[in-house]
Amino acid sequence: MKNNKIQNTITLYKGYNPNLFGGWFWSLEEVWNDWDHVYSDPYIVELPEGFYVGECITGQPMIFKKSCNLGYDVCIGQNSENGKPHLVGGHPVENITLKVIGPADKKIEADEH
Repeated sequence: MKNNKIQNTITLYKGYNPNLFGGWFWSLEEVWNDWDHVYSDPYIVELPEGFYVGECITGQPMIFKKSCNLGYDVCIGQNSENGKPHLVGGHPVENITLKVIGPADKKIEADEH
């Protein structure tokens, strides 16, 4: 029996801003600004074991590791449309590549045989 059930996922937003160098970014929150032609689309992303989404002292969402009270920023690994999301932060500083499952508007199903 094959079980591909995903245990811990979050929604990240992949976006494009023509005013940024390279333009592409990942964010914990939806970004949409018609005036500046900035947009983002939701994707389901696998969060590594031991990580969770909480709030920083300003009330904005941030990713934390259970064993460390320093937050992790969501960054793009490569300035292109195909750049994968990364978590950067902690002590000592870590750079963790996240696995993108797929667009959030498509139903994710476990493959069981």
